[in-house]
Amino acid sequence: MTMLLVLQFPEAPRKRASWQATHESFYPEHKKDLTIEDVVKKHVLPFLPAKSLCRFKAVCKAWKEWISNPFFLYRQSYCFQETCGFLYQCPDTFPVFISLDSSAYGVACPSLNFLPEYVIVRATCNGLICCRGTSGDNSYYICNPANRQWHVIPEPNLYHGPESVLVLAHEPSLLNFTASYELVCAIPMINEPVVRFEIFSSRSRTWRVVDTVCSDLISTNFCGDGLYIKGYACWETYCGEVLAFDMRYELYSIFPLPANRGPEGVLTECRGELCYVMPYKLDNNECLLEVYGGMCMGLKHAISFPVGNSVNQDDDEEEEECFRALPCLSGDRFAVLAGWNLVVYDVKENSAESLDLRSIYEGGKFLPYVNSLLPVSHHQMYREIRNVSAQL
Repeated sequence: MTMLLVLQFPEAPRKRASWQATHESFYPEHKKDLTIEDVVKKHVLPFLPAKSLCRFKAVCKAWKEWISNPFFLYRQSYCFQETCGFLYQCPDTFPVFISLDSSAYGVACPSLNFLPEYVIVRATCNGLICCRGTSGDNSYYICNPANRQWHVIPEPNLYHGPESVLVLAHEPSLLNFTASYELVCAIPMINEPVVRFEIFSSRSRTWRVVDTVCSDLISTNFCGDGLYIKGYACWETYCGEVLAFDMRYELYSIFPLPANRGPEGVLTECRGELCYVMPYKLDNNECLLEVYGGMCMGLKHAISFPVGNSVNQDDDEEEEECFRALPCLSGDRFAVLAGWNLVVYDVKENSAESLDLRSIYEGGKFLPYVNSLLPVSHHQMYREIRNVSAQL
């Protein structure tokens, strides 16, 4: 028999009363007291992206204070979780934000030059970005380019070499007034065919090496950083396997990718499920997407749509190199890179739109990005620690 124990702490009623008072002061209690402005504030503004909200701060002083309120900022990060575009970075260059709608989505500083050093973008999750510095200590940073806020993560216990891969996990919540997240790193051991896991928690601000050791992979060579989905950190290996780490129970599982996988495919989230998308270029300037899902990675959907003639006739070789699937977007939207064009296909609307990336594409990495105003506490002691370390 399972027994449920409910522990009540003395400070719990005071916390609940404080939260209730904050909520009641932020939102009118009675419907008869609601005005059109109150309805817009409560039911419209939290569902808008960061760029639109920054413009609406100029409406009046009251709206500026409202949008700057911490309670509103965390509500916006909870209500707005739509993928707005991609953070793109090619080797030895600064990141670029590719917006799917430049009038609605944008960030204040996509190049991340507000950080103290040049960084490589490693992972994104619901508005947060994880980067790693390129200096001697290779520090990890968590930042939000929409508000230029950031902090540095302490040094891990294990050595995170170039073969290590990571996943950033962040689920917005109305109950937290801090950016709560976890950073999960899978680390292949040197001279050993095993993978260890190390987790950083923003709650404790410490790293912890997990007892679980993965020794069942055919190869410990990963295809790059992974993705977070519903409590799992998932990575793709070069041998056609997926390593899934359960962050709650700290157990792992391994399952195979489709037999026809290739460098053009992508492991991604589609309709709330872990999927593998494999694209094919057809002769009539159309793209065929095969979507595989489930633990057995069976074929779920086959979708075709036009991609157009994306390059000049004398660039056929370049066209073949640039054709690949990108991570899926919110709302049943698929993305492929066809030549110099980023083509986004909306399944529900049965329409395709393309963006010309000729001026920026050089074979880099695309990461999905959510335009959120989620606050990230700046690590005030960072510069002092770096100065002391330099003196020593």
